[in-house]
Amino acid sequence: MSVDQVPRLASLDLGSNSFHLLICEWRAGQLVELIRHKDLVQLARSINQEGELDKQAIERALRSLQRCRNLLDQYSLDHFRAVGTQILRQCKEPDVFIASAEEIVGTSIDIISGDEEARLVFRGVANGFAVKTSMLVLDIGGASTEIIIGCAPEITFKTSLTLGCVTLANECFQSKSQVSATSLQRARQQALSTFTEIATTQQQIIPSIAVGASGTLRVLLDIIEPTRSTSSIERRQLETLFQNIASSGRMNEAIDESLRWDVLPAGIVILCAFFEAFSLEHIQVSPHSIKEGMMLDWINNNQELTPSQ
Repeated sequence: MSVDQVPRLASLDLGSNSFHLLICEWRAGQLVELIRHKDLVQLARSINQEGELDKQAIERALRSLQRCRNLLDQYSLDHFRAVGTQILRQCKEPDVFIASAEEIVGTSIDIISGDEEARLVFRGVANGFAVKTSMLVLDIGGASTEIIIGCAPEITFKTSLTLGCVTLANECFQSKSQVSATSLQRARQQALSTFTEIATTQQQIIPSIAVGASGTLRVLLDIIEPTRSTSSIERRQLETLFQNIASSGRMNEAIDESLRWDVLPAGIVILCAFFEAFSLEHIQVSPHSIKEGMMLDWINNNQELTPSQ
């Protein structure tokens, strides 16, 4: 690529619940979205105690990757990176699946560490702020949750917890048609215990600005603020939603058809516990996350090839 060409980049996130593809151009110092694609694959609900993925989950995943490849083939790319996260970290023998996946998408797939996942999430989220801002970042995934504290480009604290909305639902909600108030409280206490330990040890550096980066939070924002008049979720709104589920045993609101109905209550539980542990009243919801972080890594490392216009 010559210096006067516009770089075209792609990121593929093989998540524990969904696979996400993003294709962008880098123009005038900004990522300009060309394609954003998501498939519900549900690896996190399809792994057994021995760390083995079931055959149907593998088939779903490979079909999703073929759809991603069809989209990728529409563009000439300067850079393409694919990563796997928590469920692939848990897999006993991921090599066979990874080999098939790499053959389909045409690039290597890195199974990244939890720390690297947290770093990339923070990089993607921080890029959405025009002013350098100290922030507390939360990313709720299917099988893990990342918490990061920093002021870009510096990260003061980061961790990846084996606590996700799918795994928590699988563990605490035995029925797939209804959740009890008791199971909701038990799940909330479990998440709260985990978050409180972090909040206590990091209390001297916790910023006042909190930002959420996951699809779970974006779905919750659509439920709470369907007109998107704000990009924040208020604690009081979330608590009302929690109490409604505890009373009725299910989600009364219309939810994204790509979600298991019991997964979103688990996401609500995790977010409620996060608010409580860190004494927050609201959280901003970012449209950016790990995929943008992967692209920005390449941009930073190839500045001589990225024209300003």
